[in-house]
Amino acid sequence: MHDLDGEPLACVVHDEVLLDQPALLTAVTQSVRMALETNRVAAELALSGARIADAHSSARRAIERDLHDGAQQRLIALRMKVAVLGRLLPQDARRASQLAEELGPDVEAALAEIRDVAHGEGPRLLHDEGLAAALADAFRQVPGVTSLRTDGLGRYRAAVESAVYFTCREAVQNAAKYAGPGSTVGIELTDDGRRLSFSVRDDGHGRLPAGAAGGEGRTGAGLAHMRARMAGCGGEVTITGLPGRGTDVHGSVPLDGPQGI
Repeated sequence: MHDLDGEPLACVVHDEVLLDQPALLTAVTQSVRMALETNRVAAELALSGARIADAHSSARRAIERDLHDGAQQRLIALRMKVAVLGRLLPQDARRASQLAEELGPDVEAALAEIRDVAHGEGPRLLHDEGLAAALADAFRQVPGVTSLRTDGLGRYRAAVESAVYFTCREAVQNAAKYAGPGSTVGIELTDDGRRLSFSVRDDGHGRLPAGAAGGEGRTGAGLAHMRARMAGCGGEVTITGLPGRGTDVHGSVPLDGPQGI
């Protein structure tokens, strides 16, 4: 028995007496073929539905990661500025006014990043100008970020640029959470022709976030996102705590073959 495309479908084993009743044998064979074809189509539809569901779930998780590691940080910074503004108003009206003027562009930047994520584009500056420009923009007014070195960086595959960009931003956000009050953060990216590497190091107390090697508790969303992003482009990320001297988030991606966009 063959399917509608002429491919072998099944073998019908029957009594020899049916050879004298070809009409009955044909009817049975056609019924079996229809049943098998129906089951095959149903199975393909179920598999297709599962694939669509997986694709939707992956897309949703990607949006969640981009919002968590990108736009959320801008909104947290805005919240901090609003809190500072509230304290300044009765004490230093001029400084409060200057800070209030900064809120408008900050809100516009957050809205633009949310729109880019919603459209599946990622940060527009990252797409247009690359890592150095996008990171400089992201950390321009982030409290505690005192240095950013990106000398010698070029353009890389979109997946690599996105993974490194969001991992650096998440590392800075973790430093703000765990390094302690008054700590500062330095960021450095290097390209030696074989690997694109980055380091995000703070000068806090060296406490590791949950889920890091040597840390306590289960893996947090931020650390899981960093690991997933870097693994997705063939890279890796490690977190090292130096008690009393800070924490270093280090990652790298191999630069095998052309890195064209």
